Amino acid sequence: MKLGETIKDYKVLTEPQSAAQGQWALASRGGRVYFLKMFLSPKFPQAGGPGSEAIKQRKMAECAAFEHRNRHLHTSINSGQLGAGNLVVATEFFRVGSTYYKATDVVVGSRHTDLTGMNPHQALVVVRTMLLSIRLLHQAGFVHGDLKPENIVIQESQTGLFVGKVIDYDDGYIVGLPPGRDEVVGDQRFYSPELMMYIKGNPHVTGEMLTTASDMFALGLLLHMLFTGRLPHFDRSEFSWAAEAAIRESLTFDGVSGPLKAWLESLTQIDAQMRPLIDDLLYFFVDLTPDELAACLSDARSPESIGIRPSAPTGITNSGGLKGTLKRP
Repeated sequence: MKLGETIKDYKVLTEPQSAAQGQWALASRGGRVYFLKMFLSPKFPQAGGPGSEAIKQRKMAECAAFEHRNRHLHTSINSGQLGAGNLVVATEFFRVGSTYYKATDVVVGSRHTDLTGMNPHQALVVVRTMLLSIRLLHQAGFVHGDLKPENIVIQESQTGLFVGKVIDYDDGYIVGLPPGRDEVVGDQRFYSPELMMYIKGNPHVTGEMLTTASDMFALGLLLHMLFTGRLPHFDRSEFSWAAEAAIRESLTFDGVSGPLKAWLESLTQIDAQMRPLIDDLLYFFVDLTPDELAACLSDARSPESIGIRPSAPTGITNSGGLKGTLKRP
């Protein structure tokens, strides 16, 4: 991809920048500007190209799986669904020759990269809009696979409120059908225990075991980072990843208290089946008031001062009567 080049109908407007698994640039088509990403792999085998027939067949299979993952969301989510406006899905996914491309709308972030400088009301709007978008992914049977602050763009809306835009599903996959162990990318800081063990080749963890629960673990870490500006505490001289610390029950959620802390701890349980579903988490934040959130983020106030026991994350099993509306595949 080069500045000034036209790829299909897109004219590249900026110098391409390196990105995970490829390059990206701004490109124009039909008077609109898009974010255009070029994938470095997989490469679609061309007729007469190098390699044996067996290698070409293997590459074809990789490309078929890649296409299936990327087209799945396009056919599963429509713009009229609740939360779809903050889910930045591809407007087009296509191939030119051996190379794959993806175009999305351009998303411009605000001055905020986390929630530490926001008042509680604004922070709740960001979290709720973010979770609505992730809920759509999970309803579609899709795992984001790379939930981290860089993939949550905090954007100021036309009404002056801030919303959380969810971007970059390039490391995502259909539930139970992740990429091969040596093909998983994502951010190691937010790996779930089962994803970490899958990548490390644990024979007891298969691809079928990687579900939306892996995203829920990442959300526990992500929310703590958004609210406090840092990951939960663990001994980095002993553990490389938060997932390792979680397995040893050595994650500490400092800087939060009360029901918020209890929910984050519940999200990062070792047993994937014991973690809350996205519906449960969303409706916890729908019910949470700005004053309650402020109390959860204040070290000066105990959770008892707002009448909530920190050991009881109310609603995890039946938040708002929604248990069962979103089944984890």
